[in-house]
Amino acid sequence: MNMACMSIFLYADDILLVALSVCSLQRILSLCEAELELLDMRLNTKKSSCIRFGPRFNVKCNSISMIDECKLSWSDCVRYLGIYLRSSRTFACFFSHAKQSMYRAFNAVFGKAGRTASPDVQLSLNLLKLSVCQLYVTALRYVLSINLILDLFSML
Repeated sequence: MNMACMSIFLYADDILLVALSVCSLQRILSLCEAELELLDMRLNTKKSSCIRFGPRFNVKCNSISMIDECKLSWSDCVRYLGIYLRSSRTFACFFSHAKQSMYRAFNAVFGKAGRTASPDVQLSLNLLKLSVCQLYVTALRYVLSINLILDLFSML
């Protein structure tokens, strides 16, 4: 019996396709596009790209073709749900942009409230804004947990 591990992660209008080989990725992309076509929807090729993890992450491989004959580009870094994934020998993601967003949110609140608001109001606003950012990052870490992705690739 010939089996392949393919996974689709969906969140709102974002789709992440995970496959063990380029051939499997092409197959799952074609299936996904066919389903979207039935819903009168299409993938945005400008926002879509491919990334590789594993021992052969830096080896050139065939382009992935879409239904409309567009080719998806291979990238070294991809953004999914605000988290940046980096192509490497092992699964790697970095949160520097999320961290910058958290500090940006803090500065935005402090800039608006300034010195005119009481310290209690400033603290409450900042804790609320920061906790929302932290919850978002924590949820993304769970969704894109390293163990989940590594489990998929350990089946090779």
